[in-house]
Amino acid sequence: TRLEAGYSQLSDAYGAFGPADSAFKYYKLFDNLRDSLSNLATTRQLADAEIKYQAQKNEALIAELDTRTRIQQKNIVYLAAGLVTLILFLLALALLFRRVQKQKALITTQSDQLQTMMRELHHRVKNNLQIVTSLLSLQGYRLRDSEAQEAIRLSQQRVQAMSLIHQ
Repeated sequence: TRLEAGYSQLSDAYGAFGPADSAFKYYKLFDNLRDSLSNLATTRQLADAEIKYQAQKNEALIAELDTRTRIQQKNIVYLAAGLVTLILFLLALALLFRRVQKQKALITTQSDQLQTMMRELHHRVKNNLQIVTSLLSLQGYRLRDSEAQEAIRLSQQRVQAMSLIHQ
């Protein structure tokens, strides 16, 4: 600024008292310096405006990234909650499956035992009916009365019929 003021005063002084070419020379230097300073000021203003623009742009980008980050964090929380829920559901399902398998094994065991008992019961009933038939047959050999023998034979046939029905 001092140099600019000095060139301006020299140009004015040579223009009023001295050679015109020196006045013109200092005026050109003054003009060039003034243009340079105004260009420098304009450049600074442009640079400041560019810096402000970039700062606002960066702030908007930061805000957008923050929003995306929050959304992603929410999604991660939801995903984690869903995953935990799924794991708990699968665990409960596995425990239920295990319980059903145990009950199935118990039912199978009880069914096998029941079948064994039924076979044993069937066998015993069959044996008891055979014993009754044999006792009636032995009793029939001792009797001499034909009417009593006929009654024993009818009883024996009835027991045999029951045995056939049982089978």
